[in-house]
Amino acid sequence: MGRKAMNGNVLAKNIVLIGIILSVVGTNIIPSMSGMSAEQKTDVLQLYESSFADVVIPDSLQDVCSINYTTQETVVVTSHSDIEVDNIDIVEATYTQQGIQVAVSIQVVGSIENRGKIIDFYNNDTFGPLNFVEYDFSLSTSEQCYTISYANLTGQINNGIETTNLTSSDFTVVGDTLTITFLLTDAEEIYDEMSVYSMFVKMNFSGEEPDFSEFVYLSDIAPNPPLELMDVSVPDRRYTGKPVQFHVNIIPLTGTQPFVYHWEFGDGGTSTQKNPAHVYTNAGVYTYNVTVTDVVGTSDNYSGALTVVKMQKALLFGRFIWVTSDGEYTTIKAVNLRMIPFQPFEYRHFIDGEQITFSNQYLGIIIGNQLHQVLFGIFDVSVGQAPPQTPNIACTTDSTLNRITIATADIGILWSDIAITVDQPGATYQVFFGNGTAIAPVNTTVVGGAEVLAGDYIQLSTFTGNVRTTLRYIPTNSLLGTWTVNV
Repeated sequence: MGRKAMNGNVLAKNIVLIGIILSVVGTNIIPSMSGMSAEQKTDVLQLYESSFADVVIPDSLQDVCSINYTTQETVVVTSHSDIEVDNIDIVEATYTQQGIQVAVSIQVVGSIENRGKIIDFYNNDTFGPLNFVEYDFSLSTSEQCYTISYANLTGQINNGIETTNLTSSDFTVVGDTLTITFLLTDAEEIYDEMSVYSMFVKMNFSGEEPDFSEFVYLSDIAPNPPLELMDVSVPDRRYTGKPVQFHVNIIPLTGTQPFVYHWEFGDGGTSTQKNPAHVYTNAGVYTYNVTVTDVVGTSDNYSGALTVVKMQKALLFGRFIWVTSDGEYTTIKAVNLRMIPFQPFEYRHFIDGEQITFSNQYLGIIIGNQLHQVLFGIFDVSVGQAPPQTPNIACTTDSTLNRITIATADIGILWSDIAITVDQPGATYQVFFGNGTAIAPVNTTVVGGAEVLAGDYIQLSTFTGNVRTTLRYIPTNSLLGTWTVNV
């Protein structure tokens, strides 16, 4: 039986619970200890209690996180009006195996809390008001992946196809510790890895539409998944003298808070705020970078490009056609438009559809409809081309040759305008022409005027396993696509 992805299963369950979709993973009926006599089960439990834990997974204390449903951002909480947070603050988890008999345990700072019930989405469970505490184990062996769940004196083991309910004799709760015992599917199975999760969910599903106004989601994970950025939001094009807002989001429940942020804006400016604003004095194309580091030293970073265009104060009057507006700036096309900048003082006349962008904070008037409009006033103005468009690229993957090959690409795209990132720190990439000639050195696309053509490929190496490769178009800071190769 093939190996399955490990942490993604229950981690996905936690993240999707933000949207209230509980997901469980597995493939066959897992035999529990429910078929044993009480005496046999007592003997097994005594064996576990007296045996050495094969694996101990410690966890940082006071790292329970609350997740904002709207922004998906996490905040560490040490107290909450709806629950004693210590009851889901994990101290450690253990795994013990004797033959095919397994015992898994979770210890919390407070006490194991029995509240609510396990929500079974695979058997058309009805929701109603949700108010439950759940403890989960995601176990991977050499042959199988198991998800073991416990809530309020009930338990389940699932491996993808069917779910087996635990009986009260399959688990014990003693103060701060929950222990669950069961049998592996195959005597040949060898422990690979395990993650444990605790969660508290409160939400009202009673109405026609889910009520997120009082949504509460608290969770702890051990071990914490490595910190990973979810997205970085920066405008493609901005203007001199105007604040540019930078945003970074982290995938919920990854990393160990608190986080340290370090932004470099490409003009010498830096910031340690999470979502800073920065003003560029001069026009140009700037490469910005953000690095986020957690308390245990793991980090993730992202780089992108931002085009900054000169904006000047000017008297603007005449006819134009409206093109677009993003709330802060409006772009128009000149029909018969005159502009008199103040510094330097000059006179300019536009009649050939020139693109002009101005700030929506102006002193003046605009009248007419979108086809025939006239403006007059003092504006902060930028004259130039519209922002560059994001091209299209299609790729194929080959896990035998460990490469990503360009299938089709728009005309005129340069490799130097493509930013390539891989998600595995040990992996490297190199770009080649279709004939096998290297276009650029390892881990860079900074070359001359090499155009992206069908047949060019990205060679991956120095790593074994799945490598996710992301291509972004630097002029627009836009995602071109993500491809995964099993190297």
